[in-house]
Amino acid sequence: MSLRLRVTWEQGAGCSVRAEKHWTVERLKAAIHEESGVSVQEQRLYYDTGRRGLVELFEDQTLDLIRGSRADICLVRGHPRRVEWLKRVALDWQSLQDAPKALRDDWDTVLTALEHDGRALQWASDKLRDDRDAVRFAVEQCPYALEYASEGMRGDWDIVMAALKQDVHAICFAAESVRSDRELMLQAVTQNGALLEFAPDALRADREVVLAAVMDSGAALQFASEELRGDRDLAMAAVQEHPFALEHVVPELACDPELIELALKGPKGQEDAPKEPAIPEAYRWMGLSREALRPAPAKVEEDPPPRKAFDWWEKADAALEEVSLDEDTRLRFAAHWLLEPGPTGALVHRLEEGLRLSPPRSCSDCIFGRHLWCVQCGPAAMPEAEEAMKRWEGMHKGKLQAEKDKVEKFLGNGLFFSEMDLRSCAFKGVPI
Repeated sequence: MSLRLRVTWEQGAGCSVRAEKHWTVERLKAAIHEESGVSVQEQRLYYDTGRRGLVELFEDQTLDLIRGSRADICLVRGHPRRVEWLKRVALDWQSLQDAPKALRDDWDTVLTALEHDGRALQWASDKLRDDRDAVRFAVEQCPYALEYASEGMRGDWDIVMAALKQDVHAICFAAESVRSDRELMLQAVTQNGALLEFAPDALRADREVVLAAVMDSGAALQFASEELRGDRDLAMAAVQEHPFALEHVVPELACDPELIELALKGPKGQEDAPKEPAIPEAYRWMGLSREALRPAPAKVEEDPPPRKAFDWWEKADAALEEVSLDEDTRLRFAAHWLLEPGPTGALVHRLEEGLRLSPPRSCSDCIFGRHLWCVQCGPAAMPEAEEAMKRWEGMHKGKLQAEKDKVEKFLGNGLFFSEMDLRSCAFKGVPI
C-alpha cells in the first residue's frame, strides 16, 4: 500500500515523500535524504499517532504501523556533534568509550556501535544497559555482551537464552537466579564440564550435575563440593576421563590403588596409545610439562646403535646408581616444589601461592640443564628452600604428608624412574 508522507522540521522547512507500507524506516530516511539533502545520520523521525502523541520511528521498524495512506512525520535534525560521533562509531565501535556521556545514552549512537560488536554495551549508559531491547540486540551480536548488562537483564530468562543459543559459555555471565536452574546448568556442563565452576553451591553438591561435568572434563571435579570430591565412583569417572583429575580428589582417595592404576593408563580413549618415554605424564607432578621439555638432539653417527625403548615400569639398576640424592629426599622435594616450565627453572612451592625461588644458574654437572634433584642447582643447593620446607612441615605436617603419599603413589612407589628418563631431555633454551 502506498503512503504519502509530509515531512516537516524546524522553521517550517519540509518535503513530501512517497513510500510503501513494507518499507523500513531506514529506507524512508534514505528517501528523505534524496528529497531534502538532510543526511540519514542527522534524522530522527517521529510519527504523530494522535492520542498517544509523537512516537519515535527506529530504523528496523516498518511503516505498516502508520494508519491510513497519509501521515505527518516530524523530523528532528541531530546536533552536528552527534552526527560526527555517529560517523566515528560507525567506523570504529570501540570509539564509543570516548564519546561524551550524553551520547553514550543516545540510542542511535549506541546502536550503531552495537551493530559492529555487542560488547560495545560496556560503554553504554546505565539506562541502556538496563534496556531490554538494547541488551537483547547486543547479545544477538555477541553472546558475551551479557557480561555488561545490568543485574536485572542478566537475570532475564529470555535475554540469557538469546545469549546461550549462540554460545553456552555465556552462562558464566548470567545472574545466579538463572544459573540456579538445575536443568539449564545440567545442559551446560554436559557440553562443557568446566562450566561447573559457575554453578551455585547447591548444584556443585548435586551428584548428577557433577557426574555430567566430569564425564565431559575430568578436571571439573575441582569445582565439586568436598563431599563429592570424596565420592569414589565420581573420582573414578573423572580420572578415567583424564588422569590429572586425581589432583582434585580428597587426600583420603589420592592413594587409592585403583585410582592410581586408572590414572597411569592415560586419558580415556588413549589407554593403548604409545607413551612418550622422555615426557611421561606423571612428571606433571614435578612441574615438567610437554611444553617445558624437548627431546635432546641426537648425536650423528655413521652407524647409530639401535635405541631401546624406555620402559618406565622397569626398575633399572643403572638409574639407581646415578641417583645423586637418596629416595626420601627426592620424594620430599617433589612434595614441596614444582620446577617452573621454561628456561629460568624457578622453584614454586606446590602448596603455597606466592612462594617462588629463583635457583642458581644451571651447573655443568646437570646433564639436561636443570632438574629438581640436582645437588648443584636444585633445591638441595638453596638454604632458603630448606628453610621454607622446614617451616611448612612444622605448620602443615598432615597436608604435606598427604602430598608425599599422593606423589609417591602416582609415580609408582619410586621416583628413580624419572632420573634415567629425564637425562634424555632438556629445558627449552637451556644448553646441555
